[in-house]
Amino acid sequence: ERQTCRKVGTQSLGSNAPKRARTAGPPKRKAVSASLTSTPSVVGRQTWEVLERASHMIKGTLALVMVLGVISGLGAVSGQAVFTDQETVADNTFTTGSVDLVLGTTSALVTFTDMAPGDSTGPQSLLVTNNGSIDFTYVVSTTMDTDTGTPPLGDALDLTIKTIDLTTPGTPCDDFDGTTLYAAADLNNGAVASRALSASASETLCFQVDFPSAATGPEGASADANFVFDATQA
Repeated sequence: ERQTCRKVGTQSLGSNAPKRARTAGPPKRKAVSASLTSTPSVVGRQTWEVLERASHMIKGTLALVMVLGVISGLGAVSGQAVFTDQETVADNTFTTGSVDLVLGTTSALVTFTDMAPGDSTGPQSLLVTNNGSIDFTYVVSTTMDTDTGTPPLGDALDLTIKTIDLTTPGTPCDDFDGTTLYAAADLNNGAVASRALSASASETLCFQVDFPSAATGPEGASADANFVFDATQA
């Protein structure tokens, strides 16, 4: 019985051992083979990724080098010595001109005391001069310091303003036949529209104040008028 058992055991061991060797051997070789063949593939992919990253870095570096080269080249060009020349227009100076209106008189041009209807001051001349360096235009207006009576005396008196005589310009206002600038109207509204006067030029205006014959008053009244000249550069 022991021999049989050993035989059986021997047969069992002998018959099974070669089968395990034959079946277990090849898979191990395949595993080793698979491990050996897969290693170069993984290494190749990693190497490719490394090379690809290196390629991008090289390209970026080359681009940076090219840009720096261009900038350096520009600096070299701008730093090159060239022939130059310079001229100057000097002494560009400026001054301002002036507007200066001057009147032949500034007080009591036309006056009359104890006027009665029908009285007249007669024409009185006034020289207007542009004493400045700029052409100007001027206007004349009237203001009243005093104007009493009912109606006000300034309403009853007639003011007339004309230019220099046409027939006897040498005696400016004797004939009082110049161009009318303000036709016989209320003294307190007297005005002359814009007139032009060149620098250093002058002209004469003729003023006359009348108390019309048809006026009925006012009696015992008074009027104090100012003729105001305003000049503005042309």
